Amino acid sequence: MNSSVINYYDNNIELFYNGDKNCAVNNSIRNGRKWEKNILTMYEKILNKESVVLDIGANLGTHTVPLSILCKEVIAFEPQKKIYNLLKKTIEFNNIDNVILYNNIVSSNANEDKLLEFLNTDCGRAGLKQYRPRLDGIISYEKSMTIDSLKLVKCDFIKIDVEGSEFEVLSGGHETIEKYKPVILLETWNTKRNLMKLHLFSTKYNYRFSYISSNNYILTKK
Repeated sequence: MNSSVINYYDNNIELFYNGDKNCAVNNSIRNGRKWEKNILTMYEKILNKESVVLDIGANLGTHTVPLSILCKEVIAFEPQKKIYNLLKKTIEFNNIDNVILYNNIVSSNANEDKLLEFLNTDCGRAGLKQYRPRLDGIISYEKSMTIDSLKLVKCDFIKIDVEGSEFEVLSGGHETIEKYKPVILLETWNTKRNLMKLHLFSTKYNYRFSYISSNNYILTKK
C-alpha cells in the first residue's frame, strides 16, 4: 500500500493511493502535490467550521481531506471498492472523525436503491458505464442512492465529480438544493448539450454559474 504526506492548510496528512502511474491523481499524491490546488484555495473563501458538505465522487480523498479540515462535517461517496478502501484507510490512519463515507453511487430518484452498471478503473475516470462506454475497466453492479435520501438538516456545499452522470446527481438532490441552496462545484464536460443543461438547472433553481478551470463550474444562488 502506497502513501505520501501532503500538507493541507498547515496539517500534514498521509494519503494512501494505488500504484497506477497512468492516473494523474495518483501521480499528484505520489509527488506530494495538492490536486486541484486552485479549488482548495477557493474552499478557504467560501467554507467555514460550521459548513456541512458533500463530496460526491471522492476518489482518494484529495478534496475530502482538505474539506474535513475546513468544515464541520463531510459526507463523501466513492463507488469503487478499491479506491473506497484506500480513502477509508486515509481517514482512519489520520484520525479524521468528521467524515462519513459511503461506498455508493449517487444518482437520480429513478435509480434509487437500484444496482447500476459501474465501470471501475481504480482511478478518477470511473463512472456509470452508460457515460463511459469506450473506457477500459472492470464492470460491477453498485447500489445507488440520492442526495435527498440523506434527509440532511443542513447543507452548505456540494462537490460533484462523477464522469458524466452529474445531472442525475442533481436530479436526486432537488429537495435538498431547493431547501438549502448550497454552493455547488460541478464538473461537467464542456459540450453544448451539457452547458444547456447547466443553464436550465441554474434558471430553475435561481442559481448563477461561473467557469473555474478545466471542466469545473461553480454554482451559487442569485
